[in-house]
Amino acid sequence: MNIDLKNLRKNKMTKTKYICEACGKNEIYNHWHLIDKSVKNVIYKLCSDCIVGLFLHTLKPKEYFRLLKNGHDDEEFEIHGDFYEKDTGEAWQPYTLKDIKKYFLK
Repeated sequence: MNIDLKNLRKNKMTKTKYICEACGKNEIYNHWHLIDKSVKNVIYKLCSDCIVGLFLHTLKPKEYFRLLKNGHDDEEFEIHGDFYEKDTGEAWQPYTLKDIKKYFLK
C-alpha cells in the first residue's frame, strides 16, 4: 500500500461548513489533507465514511464520479485507473476484511 498515514492530517475544526465531495450528503466541518509525493497536496473534503472508502478503494461509482466532478483528477493516486474503472467508476481492487487485518491491524 502506498499511503503513509503519517502524511494524513485532519485539519482543525472551522466555522465553515462543507458538504462531502464524494457522497454529497454529509455536512462536515473539517477536511482531510492528504500529502502524496506523486501529486502536490491534494485536499479531500470528505466525511468519515467516505475517507475510509477512499483509503480502502471501496468508493461507490457515484462517489467516484462526484470526486471527479468536484475537481479531483483520475491521475491522483487514490482514484487512478488501477483502482477504479474510468467509464463505470467500479472499484477494481477494493480491500477486503482479510486485507484490512493483514495490512492495517498488525
